[in-house]
Amino acid sequence: MSDAFDWPALLSRVNGNVDLARRLLTGFFAEHNAVAAGIDGGIAERRNWAHRIGGSAGNLALIQVAEAARECEAMLLRQPPPTTERWRTALERLQDCIGTARIQVEAVLAALPAAVEAAFAGESDDVLAVSLTALLNQSDLAALSVAEQWWLSVPHTDHNDAIIAAIRGLDFAAAALLLEGKGNGHD
Repeated sequence: MSDAFDWPALLSRVNGNVDLARRLLTGFFAEHNAVAAGIDGGIAERRNWAHRIGGSAGNLALIQVAEAARECEAMLLRQPPPTTERWRTALERLQDCIGTARIQVEAVLAALPAAVEAAFAGESDDVLAVSLTALLNQSDLAALSVAEQWWLSVPHTDHNDAIIAAIRGLDFAAAALLLEGKGNGHD
């Protein structure tokens, strides 16, 4: 599964402020949960609407949402304009991308140390392994980032052994391919 959400990128953009990232994501999903509003209005209004969603999603590292919104915007720039059916199809794809991103975001936020520690009152070893494994099914890079946050936030105790064991059990082949594809300027 490709990543719908790049947690490490968003975290970098907010200088590691997890609470700010959480508030921004919550606000985005509250505002753009249903895209049906994008159907109303003329071409210019629809294009501006798609541009706003694409820009917000891009800033929040909601990769697939940003791509789908850019496709909607590009569709409206072409001549002749899209048919109602093509526009509705594009909106349905955008809605699907928003739903997929929301699921990934919720998985990342639920796996963060503070959330897990509060919910399970210190019984986090198994919770961490389960959370990272579930998260890996959606996002290799997010799983690694969450593991790193656990490592940094939890005192150096037996929890670190659980973190290391959980990380060793993960297969980061997809993350390696993703990073390889992005390049690092040192190729």
